[in-house]
Amino acid sequence: MLVFCFLTYHDIQPISHWNHFFKNIDHNEFKVIIHPKIQINSSIYSFPIQCVQKRILTISKSHISIVNATLQLLREAYKVTENENDTHFIFCSQHCIPLYPFTFYKNFLQTCSKSIVSYIPGNKKERYFQLHPICKKFISYSQFGKQQPNMILSKVDV
Repeated sequence: MLVFCFLTYHDIQPISHWNHFFKNIDHNEFKVIIHPKIQINSSIYSFPIQCVQKRILTISKSHISIVNATLQLLREAYKVTENENDTHFIFCSQHCIPLYPFTFYKNFLQTCSKSIVSYIPGNKKERYFQLHPICKKFISYSQFGKQQPNMILSKVDV
């Protein structure tokens, strides 16, 4: 099972791409969990969705509330998949569109036990100074880099 986790302001845009992506896919093969900032219009989705129950109010893209909202999204996504096997969590933003068919992701992730996370070296280095002192014991300024928000995490890493 694949779990698609969306951190959004409101509905996924453009929804037509995702409705097509999930068309004719067995609903037991995926879950979609959305953490919207404001209420969404569930009638526009042609596939089953779940909204995060305990939403975190986000302040801005650079505020720690984004991290807290992402962690809450992870907590709730993990709970709905506790008894499932071979689960990966695919993080998407409101404006992400699928580039490949569902079967591509499913087949690729069945053979991949690792998480996929990317970052840009040197990007947002000033955020290092906002880290808690305990984190700074393990990560030096020269090692620090901001990761991209879109990633795929294995269930083990979650």
